[in-house]
Amino acid sequence: MLTLWRITGLRRAKLVVAVAALLLLALGCSRGDVEEITILHWNDFHAQNRPFVDLSSHGNRRLVGGAARFAYVLDSLRHAVKNPVSLHAGDEFSGSAECTITKGASQIRLLNLLGPDAFELGNHEFDYGPARLKELLNRARFPVVCGNLWDKAAGEPFDAGRVRPYVILRAGKARIGVIGVMTPRFGAVTKPGSKLEALDPAKVVKKWAHAIADSVDLTVVLSHMGVKADRKLAEKLPRGTVDVIIGGHSHTVLEHPEVRNGVVICQAGSRGEFVGELHLKVDLQGDSLLAHQGHLVLVRDPGKEDPTVAAFVDSLYRALDAEYHLTEVIAQLKGDWIRAYGQESAVGDWEADVFRKVSGADVAFQNNGGIRKDVPEGPIRVADFWELNPFSNRLVTFTVTGAELLEILDYNATAWSDLLQVSGVRVHCDARRPRGHRVLRATLADGRPIRRHRRYKVCTNDYVAKHFYQYFGIPPRGRRIKDLGIIDRDAFIQEAKRQKVIVAKTDGRLVIDR
Repeated sequence: MLTLWRITGLRRAKLVVAVAALLLLALGCSRGDVEEITILHWNDFHAQNRPFVDLSSHGNRRLVGGAARFAYVLDSLRHAVKNPVSLHAGDEFSGSAECTITKGASQIRLLNLLGPDAFELGNHEFDYGPARLKELLNRARFPVVCGNLWDKAAGEPFDAGRVRPYVILRAGKARIGVIGVMTPRFGAVTKPGSKLEALDPAKVVKKWAHAIADSVDLTVVLSHMGVKADRKLAEKLPRGTVDVIIGGHSHTVLEHPEVRNGVVICQAGSRGEFVGELHLKVDLQGDSLLAHQGHLVLVRDPGKEDPTVAAFVDSLYRALDAEYHLTEVIAQLKGDWIRAYGQESAVGDWEADVFRKVSGADVAFQNNGGIRKDVPEGPIRVADFWELNPFSNRLVTFTVTGAELLEILDYNATAWSDLLQVSGVRVHCDARRPRGHRVLRATLADGRPIRRHRRYKVCTNDYVAKHFYQYFGIPPRGRRIKDLGIIDRDAFIQEAKRQKVIVAKTDGRLVIDR
């Protein structure tokens, strides 16, 4: 019995050793079939080529961003992480004098220096028109993606020879499919007349994800739709269709990734304040995502800069300053100008007041989306208005009845990012009430009542007028819209020079209960 036990025990020991060896071999193979990659991402840079003071709730008035500092941080991360892939989720254009004056050329040159592995078109890439964008993309030395933008006039995807629906990238042993999608609200956030439309992003993503499934280990959607739309997309897609959504458009600061329906969702604020850093472990055998960890890297200024990018930004700015006097101080601002979505803002009051004064209108409206930055207390320079109002919108006027004016104020109560800042009226609304019953009190600025049958002259910018129903909630009905031939930025610069000192304040003219 003892001998038998010893032999059986020996066999068992050999069996244990054999099994252990097989397990170690399997583990070794498993480790060999896992690749680690890092996605470095940013979005909505908006031509913020020079550092700015962050006046947001998370900013603590610190100096952040700037293209040269951003480039240094991005390049440092590329050298510090394993298998980096850099992705830009759109809206490189519009936000500085350099971009406006060169009609986007400055930013294509900058992106050529930064070298993203894929760039998704944003709606602001079309600010100078589709023809200009096509011209600029011919100069781009980086892949451009957008899978759902259709050119109705050409009967094919937009700039089909240059813009691809997806690209497949290599990072170590991993093959990464990157599918680009534009906001389905493209027509509402660009100037009309382009003959372009955004197709259903979910259908497009499913189509291309299926087409490349056998060729990739990881599927990423590079989205310029906004974080709410990204969440909806993740929940709408069949589980496993995509692994990651790198987003833009809503300027959302996601300090850490979200997960919806198994999809990792990221976004990195705006204006080059952050570089997103997303670490991934990819199962190459199962073509799936095993683990993720992500955060945002603050681009704090001052700090080390990329010398090539710094030389480009500085030389271009000096050349434009010589012609456009960008650094000229034209007024002093007492208090901060901080944009406010869904409510009255000091900068919105001031700009709407300038509209009304210059046009001689009874009432004026300035859209929140036309005000592109916050301005800290202190000297105001010419460049500040190029950055505040980079779109070169023109002042227009038209007339409405008092009844229509009250409809506009009622409709405006539920707006948020599209809220119209007002001048010439004082209004108190309750956004929780049904349409037609939201205006609790409304008068002209001097306290006189708004007469329902009287006609009132209204001033706004041409972008708002071209999206008439979207902003006013009433149909244009063939009414005459008169273009005054005045650029909004020029009007603001002249008025700031005249006032010399501007006090940043609100006066309670727009009160909305929510």
